Formats: sequence, C-alpha cells, structure tokens
Amino acid sequence: MARFGPTPSAPTIPEPRLPQLRTPRAATHIHALLRREGATANVKRVHRLYKLEQLQVKNRHRRHGVAVERRPLQQVPMAPNEVWSMDFVSDSLEYGRRLKCLTIVDHFTKESIDIPVDQGISGAYVTRVLERVGQFRGGC
Repeated sequence: MARFGPTPSAPTIPEPRLPQLRTPRAATHIHALLRREGATANVKRVHRLYKLEQLQVKNRHRRHGVAVERRPLQQVPMAPNEVWSMDFVSDSLEYGRRLKCLTIVDHFTKESIDIPVDQGISGAYVTRVLERVGQFRGGC
C-alpha cells in the first residue's frame, strides 16, 4: 500500500497583503487576483480575511420607479395655450457626445410646441425659449 507524502506547500496569502487590495470587488475577485499572483488559498479563507479586515463594500440599492408621485393636472385646459408642460430628455450619440432636449407640450391640443436640442440647456436658455415660444404662440 502506497502512502502519499506531503506536497510542497505553495505560497499562501500573506496576512498583511489583503488590506492593500481595497477595491470595490467581492472577495471572489480578490481570490482570483491572488491566484494570478501565485498564492493559493481557499476562497472561504479569503472571504473570512476580507470580512475580518472590514473590506466589505456595501451594495448599492437601485431606485425603481418615479421618485416623485405623479399628480393629475390641477387645471383642466379649455382652450389651446392655457396649460403647457415641459420636460428634459437626454441621449448620447454613438461616439459619446450627449444631447439634451427640452420638450414643451400643449395639454389641450396634445401638440409639441417646441423641442430645442443642445449639448447643454441652462436656465437662461430655457427662459429664452419660453419667451420666444410665448411670443410666437401668443399664450402663457
């Protein structure tokens, strides 16, 4: 009957090495990094040391739904140009440039009054657009 002798031990995790890996990764990712460097250790041991050093990165909670409760219109429009609403919409082009749109809608006719598009829309720009649309439409 043959018995196997002890295998030469591979380098293990140096205890002070773990705090240098303060990355927003889980302990399994740190285990993979250590394996690439040649250290061998059990994933459970890496996780235990990870928690012992308090390297836990808290999970981010995603917000679902609308942050503000939607309310119905306070005044129901009886004619065009009585009630307008505006909203900002943004998108990015294929090469990374961002476009921002200001949509202005008349609630009586459900018509889009104006949609100015620019890379950045400031408050002064919104004021100029609303004044121009107000002069053209003769409302608000």
